[in-house]
Amino acid sequence: MIAPFIDETLAATHIALKGSGLTVSAIDEILLVGGATRTPLISKQLQKVLGKTPRAEVDPDLCVAMGASIQGGMIAGEDVSAVLVDVTPYTFGTSAVGMLDDEYSPNLFVPIIRKNSPIPITKADAFGTLQDKQEEVEVQIFQGEMADATRNTLIGKFTVSGLAALPAGNIVIVRLSLDANGILQVTAVEKETGLEKSVTIHGALSRLEGTNLATARDRIDSLFGDAKAEQSIDSAPPPAEKNHHAVIQASALVEKAGRSIEGVSPEDRDEIINLTEAIHDAIVAERFDDLKEYVEQLSDILYYLEQ
Repeated sequence: MIAPFIDETLAATHIALKGSGLTVSAIDEILLVGGATRTPLISKQLQKVLGKTPRAEVDPDLCVAMGASIQGGMIAGEDVSAVLVDVTPYTFGTSAVGMLDDEYSPNLFVPIIRKNSPIPITKADAFGTLQDKQEEVEVQIFQGEMADATRNTLIGKFTVSGLAALPAGNIVIVRLSLDANGILQVTAVEKETGLEKSVTIHGALSRLEGTNLATARDRIDSLFGDAKAEQSIDSAPPPAEKNHHAVIQASALVEKAGRSIEGVSPEDRDEIINLTEAIHDAIVAERFDDLKEYVEQLSDILYYLEQ
C-alpha cells in the first residue's frame, strides 16, 4: 500500500542528487529523519538504490522535534546556533531573445530566481528593447529548468505599454520577489522613466500543471508515436552504425516513457515529457552526445519509478 509513496521519495532523492551535482558514490552517510523512516522497507530500498546502509543510531523523531524547536526559537527571536531556511524547489525566470541551440530564438529562458535559493528572496535582471521607439514589451514568467522557455511552465504574463520613444536597448528591469508562502511578485520597471507594472502570482511554490495527462501523451505521440514523426526521423541521412543503434535505443526508451506517465507525480511527468522532447530534438539535429546524456537521464527517472 505504501510502495508508491516510497517510490516517490526515492525519485525525489534522485532529483536532489541531480540538483546538487553529486553522484551516488559521493554520499558518505545516509541519515533517516522522521518517524515514517522506521519502516523497514525504506531502509531496504535505500540500501538497494544507493548501495549504503542507512545509519540507525540517530533518533528520526527527535530530528523532527529539534528542527521544529530551532525554527520556533528563531521565530520567537531566540539566539540559536543553527539556522533553518526555506528554499525554492523550482527556478523562476522570463524569456528573451538569445542563442538557443546555436540559433537566435525569442524563447531563451533567463533564470532570475534559481532553484534551491533561500526564501524570501528578491532578484532582478535587466533587458533591452529590440527596436527603436519600441512602445511595449511583454513579460512572460516561467517555472522550470529547461533552456527553451516554451518547455517550461508559463505561470503568468503581462504587457508594459507606454515606453519612452528611445533607441533600441531601452532598459527594462524585471524583478521577482518570492516569499515562503509561495507568493511571487513580478515587477517590470523602465529604467529611464520609472514606468512600472506588476503582477502577483499565488501558489508559485506548487508544481503548476502545464499539461494534463492526455495532453502529455499527445506531446509524446506527436514526436515519436505517429508514422509522420517516424518518417521525419527516418528521412534524415543515415547515421553511423553506433549512432543508429543509439537512435533505436532512444526511441524504445521514449515508447516506454509514454506508457509510464500515467500515475506518476506531476513533477516526474513534466520531466519525462521535457526529456522526451529533448531526445527528439537531439535525434533530428544529430547531436548524439546530447542524445546520450538525455537518454541516461530518462533511464534514471524510469528506473526509480519502477523500484
